[in-house]
Amino acid sequence: MLRMICVLFFLASTTQFNFFSTSLAAQPMQNLSAQNGWENTLQNLLKSHGTLLSQVVEAAYYDKPIDPIKRQLLSNARDLASFFTSFLGPHAGKDFEPLFDDHIKLGGEYISAVKQHQPTDRITQQALQNGNQIGDLFSKWFPSIPDTQWRAMMTEHVKLEAQLADAYFNNNLDAGHALINQTLTQLSQLGDLIIQGLKNLKQ
Repeated sequence: MLRMICVLFFLASTTQFNFFSTSLAAQPMQNLSAQNGWENTLQNLLKSHGTLLSQVVEAAYYDKPIDPIKRQLLSNARDLASFFTSFLGPHAGKDFEPLFDDHIKLGGEYISAVKQHQPTDRITQQALQNGNQIGDLFSKWFPSIPDTQWRAMMTEHVKLEAQLADAYFNNNLDAGHALINQTLTQLSQLGDLIIQGLKNLKQ
């Protein structure tokens, strides 16, 4: 009987730990930093952004509905904002989400313009400025990493997104598929830089 009680107590304790370890957005920085897997959470969120972006391009190219995918992109932006809030406080999410929403909006405008063979210079300039704003926000959060590195990372991301849309609507699908992989690789590198910045805050 005693042995059974001990087993039940162990299972209950394990279940409670697993439940709370999955509630990433609800936990303070000191708890998050002690858990394994928060790095993967960030990388998965960034990968989802890149994957959903490529799905928007493909849906637009094949004349399929894109609004459901855009809603997922905005939901992903909220999830990223919640992630940063968990580490840096509520100001982080409030600062990040509107900038990233604009990033998504400008990406959609660029895709529409390319599809309709309209000029993209204005949108490109706005997207690059928005990328710099996001890079500056990262630099503010993570001052141990030079601001030029953050800006360069975001500029590359914006350019890869544009090149992906250009490839599809120039009917160069092989190049488009390659650019999807490049985009995901570059977002993983961005994730590594953010992880480094977060770890440096604890030193």
